[in-house]
Amino acid sequence: MEKLISDHASTEFHIIKLAKNYGYTGGNNRGAMYAHLHKVEYLFFMNDDIILLDKSLITTLIENLEKNKDIGAVQPLIINKGGSLNCGFQFGFHLYLK
Repeated sequence: MEKLISDHASTEFHIIKLAKNYGYTGGNNRGAMYAHLHKVEYLFFMNDDIILLDKSLITTLIENLEKNKDIGAVQPLIINKGGSLNCGFQFGFHLYLK
């Protein structure tokens, strides 16, 4: 996982290794707490079953946040293993469009 991220990150990053498995949400919450305590500017949550990251993904997400300070969160389009697309947080996306 660390190699996968380091190949794509053009900035400093931290991987937090926990003593036990808290599940996906529990791990995210601990990452968010770490970020808050250490005044980290951006969080990038990623499942452990990721296969491939686009080389410019993290940079592109950060650039979009930097261009528009009114945006509080961004996420990439996810291509599932079978080729189908996943917009991720669809409820929030649909709510935003209304």
